[in-house]
Amino acid sequence: MLDYDQTRAGFGKSYTQLKRLAQSKRQTIHLVPSIDLAKEQQKLLQLLNPHLSVKVIHGDSVTGSTTHAFCNEIMQSSASVIISTHATFKLALFRGLSMFNEYDLSIDESMSFHKAHALSIYKSSFDLITSYLNFVSADESRYSVTVKNGKRTQVEALLAGSEHDDLFEASNIKDFFTFVLSASHTTYIPKFRLENFISIDEALEKRTTLLTAGSIINASVLEQFNSVKILSADFTLSESYYVMKNAGFTFNDVSMGPVVNERENVFIHYYIDENWTAAKRDNSDPNKNWFNNRGHGIQHYVIQDAMSKIGNARAIANCNSKYEYLFSIPVVNTPHGLNDFDTVANAICVSSANADSSEIHALNDVFGVNRAEIDFERNVMSCNQFCNRTIIRNRDMSDIRVDLFVVDKRRADYLKAKFPNATVVRESVQQIESIVERNRSTVIPRAVVKTRSYKESQLKSGIRLKPRSYSQYVDIMNTYYSQDTIIANN
Repeated sequence: MLDYDQTRAGFGKSYTQLKRLAQSKRQTIHLVPSIDLAKEQQKLLQLLNPHLSVKVIHGDSVTGSTTHAFCNEIMQSSASVIISTHATFKLALFRGLSMFNEYDLSIDESMSFHKAHALSIYKSSFDLITSYLNFVSADESRYSVTVKNGKRTQVEALLAGSEHDDLFEASNIKDFFTFVLSASHTTYIPKFRLENFISIDEALEKRTTLLTAGSIINASVLEQFNSVKILSADFTLSESYYVMKNAGFTFNDVSMGPVVNERENVFIHYYIDENWTAAKRDNSDPNKNWFNNRGHGIQHYVIQDAMSKIGNARAIANCNSKYEYLFSIPVVNTPHGLNDFDTVANAICVSSANADSSEIHALNDVFGVNRAEIDFERNVMSCNQFCNRTIIRNRDMSDIRVDLFVVDKRRADYLKAKFPNATVVRESVQQIESIVERNRSTVIPRAVVKTRSYKESQLKSGIRLKPRSYSQYVDIMNTYYSQDTIIANN
């Protein structure tokens, strides 16, 4: 049973947990998403209890291998609290690290214990890959994958580079086999994907075919700990929760406080009713044009309008790295847990982080997680995390006006749900309205219209679509009908 606390961002989950750790008599491994946060929480722990033995292990704190240092510390530590990063812990699992039975595990912010694998390969590569593998039926839709007896040493040599095979030059192939070799994880391949490859006639093959797989931590690894607690606002809407829940993990809600913020004087500004996506951001949809004849996209005018309203006041921004040059204010792209900006009253969020379709297929095929669930965390929930880095979390400055600028209504609606006393403002900028209106008139391909109609007629009749078919329907809705309701695959 895994405990989680999904109290709203900024209410004090992390601080409350650190106070408990400062007084606890039991050893705890405390994991955070970044090195900066590890340093910050180490200082806070030592302020809370100057006599507490705290060991911090991350890339800046050790010479040589961080993973090696972490593993050694776990096996021989006398420290009351060991602070490290999500990444270091996950790498330690590949070394077969166990011996956790003396520890509690505390995880600050949602952490993925899974990996989606999407391999676009030819039948010949498939035959080579499967020559190293055993497939055992795990359930009606999946095989579990292991390395064949006598092949492990060869696979390890190929991954290490001491033996060479062109196939193992690809990073996604290396990732796949690394997880298959891991004693801490189980890797699954959908049966229909395997059967599809077996049926391919190599003589007639003209293009690559997608092989999906998914790896997830073994429940026995987490069961070694005396307790496991996850601190993450809206955890039950996260990709990690959906994957682990569908994989059979059980959870217990121990939330310490409210999930909403009653603060007033919050103003949420948005600019378009359609969902803000990577295709709109980068103008990568072949059927539409999201840039005007000056080469400017929606984000350019959102930033321009927001900055004109903010003026000389302090502000922070969140955007994809290729657009950082548009800002003259601090850009915060790793916002989890940072408290450096809790006196800043203005925030602009124009980022978009859509998963690619191959990754979506893998997560859907193996773990039953759909695009809408993945996209919501990566775009909408991350926007909320960013906005909560501002003065909005500072209870001593609750009378100061806060202005949050986001691109689309979906993000604005979610922020309004988190801040029920906020005022939502639909901004109108001529250049943005022109770009959106031009794309509304874009003709949707006839094949797309027919596919939507057919699949929705099945769903409305109570027919459950296969994962791949439903994923295609969700892709169509997000791409061409972003304002319409997606029918659930019940």
